[in-house]
Amino acid sequence: MKAKMTVKEIAKMAGVSPTAVSFVLNNKEGVSEKTRQRVENIIKATNYTPDKNARRLYFKKSFNICLAITKKSSPFADLFYLDVLKGVLQRGMEHGYNVMISEFPEQFPEGRNFSSSIAGGDTDGVIFFQDTPEQLLRYFDEQEIPYVLVDTHSQAGRHITVDTDCELSTFVATEKLIENGHQKIALLCSSFLPEFYLQVSSGFMRAVAGHGLSVSPSYLIRDAYNEKSAYELMKKFLEENRDDLPTAFFCAGDIYAIAAMNAAMEMGYRVPDDFSFIAMDDIIISQYVRPQLTTVTYDKCAMGAQAIDLLVDLINHKPAHSVVIKSDRIIERESIRRLV
Repeated sequence: MKAKMTVKEIAKMAGVSPTAVSFVLNNKEGVSEKTRQRVENIIKATNYTPDKNARRLYFKKSFNICLAITKKSSPFADLFYLDVLKGVLQRGMEHGYNVMISEFPEQFPEGRNFSSSIAGGDTDGVIFFQDTPEQLLRYFDEQEIPYVLVDTHSQAGRHITVDTDCELSTFVATEKLIENGHQKIALLCSSFLPEFYLQVSSGFMRAVAGHGLSVSPSYLIRDAYNEKSAYELMKKFLEENRDDLPTAFFCAGDIYAIAAMNAAMEMGYRVPDDFSFIAMDDIIISQYVRPQLTTVTYDKCAMGAQAIDLLVDLINHKPAHSVVIKSDRIIERESIRRLV
């Protein structure tokens, strides 16, 4: 079997030092563009791949990143996080990192039993989806393990986070309904994450108040937490408000809107003839339901990529700052009817 090429051999072929080759392999500054191109051409021509164990020893890193999820934030159950995961995996590969996925309980009283790979030092940093127990984050602070939070609603400002502006998303979505002549608008949301609900309700009320409209307290449907609960809440709402129904709904998540539309149509209502719907997230299924769902879109892959970029900066002891992804672009489809 042919012996594996080494960094020293690559360096000799390129006429540079092994350190220069290492800088090129790890995309570090310190070599000229001409040298970098020459080394990269030799690497490509020889199909050279670095020895992972040697690379780990040299840089004193595992080159592993852990993606920590709960059942509610699992990319295998929530299509929003599936798209974020795509960005995490792609950008992780670009940085030369493996991404491992680990599930932890939503109620986590003791961080020290979190993961053998983390406890054993086989992880350079961690990405969390959604709000994360503070006692768990304190443990990571104590162990000096870098972490970034994605799609958190109550922990921005205290940690390094990648978030969307839910207040803005809700505002532009509600404005869209009003622009189409809707004045009686209901809100379907979750209050289980208080900061998220505050952001959503603030954007909703800012839009309706800006047009001199009022909202009946019964139009604030606050207890959804998944598609099943949204479906049941919608049926209950329609039964209890038969004499005073809205013409439109803003739903704080595509999955809530899809469940609510199904509930309404099962009860004999038509979408968008009887009720218009708009939501936010733009998960892939929103373009395949009938009618197709109008929604506020986020660059979810960019959220995952930004999380990796921030985490790599923290791992390398570079400054990192929280990021808010732009979140005001509406994808217009079929679920809104114009009244005027």
